[in-house]
Amino acid sequence: MTSKDTLPHPELSAALGHIVRLCSNLEGVISILIGNLIGPDRQIGEIVTSGLSFNSLSALLNALFRYRVPDSQSMSDLERLLRRAEACERRRNQLIHAAWTNFEKEGFYIRMKSSKRSTGFRKDQELVSQSNLDDAIEDTDKLITDFASFLIKHVIPYRSTQARSKKFQGHRGKLIRPFGNNALRKRM
Repeated sequence: MTSKDTLPHPELSAALGHIVRLCSNLEGVISILIGNLIGPDRQIGEIVTSGLSFNSLSALLNALFRYRVPDSQSMSDLERLLRRAEACERRRNQLIHAAWTNFEKEGFYIRMKSSKRSTGFRKDQELVSQSNLDDAIEDTDKLITDFASFLIKHVIPYRSTQARSKKFQGHRGKLIRPFGNNALRKRM
């Protein structure tokens, strides 16, 4: 059994843990965006998004946003954020789903990855610096901030506008006021 004090590279472990935590926070922010697009009941957003993979969360956010906010500039902003988020998730998977050696090579950590492909078994090595890991942490942290800013800039104003708008025809002929309390008003 290895204790924290005997790990060969505690800074590597700390950086990888930080990346995992930030990517989890990123998924949380995307879930909050989805919940805000669904409606005012926070629990419904949590029910819909719980257990979804990152790719499913991204696809759901994209679809809901296109449906709720049909503004091309806002959509372009979201597409840029989602591309960055997908790159961040790929980088997290590359870093986490790999083996790390206990050795260093010229100040770099050695990441090992093996895979089976149609061409046969393949074993790769990659040299990763602490600076590379710090950049991944910084990029993910900035992405979370950018998604939060997107929520404030594009989603909250949309919700406010919708809440003040006239009632509209809803599911099964009921008149509803989107995102408002007591949403079901009367039957037609």
